[in-house]
Amino acid sequence: MTSSPQNVRILDGGTGHELKRRLAGTFTDAALANSSFPDAVQCLHAEYISAGADVVTTNTFAVTPWHLNRVLDAHDAEASVEGLAAAAGQLARQAVDSEATRRGVRVAGCLPPLRDCYASEDWLVGDGAAANEARDTYSTLVAALAPSCDLFVVETASYASQACMAARAAAQGCAPGTELWVSWTLADSLHAGPRLRGGQALADACQDVILSGVQVDGWLVNCCSPHIAASDATWSKLHEAASNSGARLVGCSPNAFKTTTLQWLDGGGAADAATSWAPDPDFDSTDSPPSWRPHCFGTWGAALIEREMKRCHHARSVALGGCCGTTPAHIAALSAALSHHTFNAISQQ
Repeated sequence: MTSSPQNVRILDGGTGHELKRRLAGTFTDAALANSSFPDAVQCLHAEYISAGADVVTTNTFAVTPWHLNRVLDAHDAEASVEGLAAAAGQLARQAVDSEATRRGVRVAGCLPPLRDCYASEDWLVGDGAAANEARDTYSTLVAALAPSCDLFVVETASYASQACMAARAAAQGCAPGTELWVSWTLADSLHAGPRLRGGQALADACQDVILSGVQVDGWLVNCCSPHIAASDATWSKLHEAASNSGARLVGCSPNAFKTTTLQWLDGGGAADAATSWAPDPDFDSTDSPPSWRPHCFGTWGAALIEREMKRCHHARSVALGGCCGTTPAHIAALSAALSHHTFNAISQQ
């Protein structure tokens, strides 16, 4: 076949990170853009749709009390989680309604980590006040986003406890039948198998969410290096969780940086041997840190889809997009690579 398989879902790229870059600010500045620069937010969603995305994610990654409390005084601004989240949902919905009604593009409501997404300790454990605040915040996010969203994604989760909290809020606050995806962020090493940044094994974290009783329709990983996000070990655990939960989708959205996530956070230190997942010419050295060239991302993505289509034999959908450092150009390159890639015939089971 010469077009992308019907059960492949192209996700968008790094919305918050790209807005941060375009507005020359921080992740929280990007969140405030839902009210201060709404045209920029809607335009970015529209660019992802034009690039070929089947799902666009609301700009709510930094719409949390923890983020907002850190910058509102500096901006002499007033903003609420509820107001910014509602605006984010509306902007994504308006982009979809104006750009892609015939393609059936969907809006995913992002339920983010409520504090530092790379925290070394699980701040929910043993803190009743923190748990109550988290429960209230997730409920507020879900209520504000629900009128505009087709599905919810618990994004960049590094602890099962936090993922369960967000997943329960979505299950309780959205319409029956609304899809729920859980997307984990993984540690930079696979020496002990795929593990969350909080240290728990990926398989155990998925099982904790399943045992909580929440129906999960998609298992993904995001915001980690491609060699981690796309490893056979990682995808084996995603497929295992899908089989255990009845989920019909697995996927990933890696970062586009040559460095690992922790190297990037530490100031963009040089990549080491553990991160040599692509040759130097595949990266644009004029970026800081060096980032994946879009056409290389597209070629890589088509090969990953080929591998996973063979593994799942059309039994479930495969989703692929990008996280930090990926742009509409990366998604356009992925869409083009999929449309020109000749996928091997795969028999139905």
